[in-house]
Amino acid sequence: MDTYQTILGEEPSEPVEKLRLTRAVIEGWLANDVIEKKQRCELLGSLYPRRKRERFLVTCWLSLIAVLFFSGISAIVAANWDSLNGWQRISGAGILYLLLIGGAIWKTPQTLAGKLLASGAGFAFGMLLVVVTQQYQLNVDGVWFYATWCCGVLPLAYVSK
Repeated sequence: MDTYQTILGEEPSEPVEKLRLTRAVIEGWLANDVIEKKQRCELLGSLYPRRKRERFLVTCWLSLIAVLFFSGISAIVAANWDSLNGWQRISGAGILYLLLIGGAIWKTPQTLAGKLLASGAGFAFGMLLVVVTQQYQLNVDGVWFYATWCCGVLPLAYVSK
């Protein structure tokens, strides 16, 4: 390597077949009139597939909507917590837990939706533990609570991997 290459950091040129297709390479080809604008669009389309990007964005958007929806439900329940009796509190959390388990089984834990439902079921199990400890005035320490939560969620984690 000569001094010019050392200073600028340029590497000796490689044949086109050995170049890895990147955006910089495509833009360099366009700047040096190797390709036309139409070919640039086609190459960029093969480099950045639109369907995968759109699917990723839709998944992110739906996940954000789900988080906001469940946050709203949690806020409504928290605002009306005192007006609910013990039976309603326990049955509400239990029914939510069973619905999420059923949804995880229906969607199968191998899919993203099934894994999200199983994660929601683990959260609902923790909610159910909180309701039970509050309803029956159990003065439990943190170790017992989290150990019970971990043991209850362990089968879900094992099945969902």
